Amino acid sequence: MLRIARYKTTRHWAVYEGQTLIAVTLYKRGAQEVLRRLQAREEAAAVERHHAEEGEHYPLTGDTDLW
Repeated sequence: MLRIARYKTTRHWAVYEGQTLIAVTLYKRGAQEVLRRLQAREEAAAVERHHAEEGEHYPLTGDTDLW
């Protein structure tokens, strides 16, 4: 689960996945953008897995140079 919180006792913002620190930003808006992009990648990966399970032949991320 991704979340945004203050980074320690600073004015910076951090993005965490569980207890793992992913990124530290100066502004909360930057942390929100990192969170948005990570969630978009997770959603895209889920769609690709779904298509692969159904046997549809869509290239996975990073495999497009093979097509």
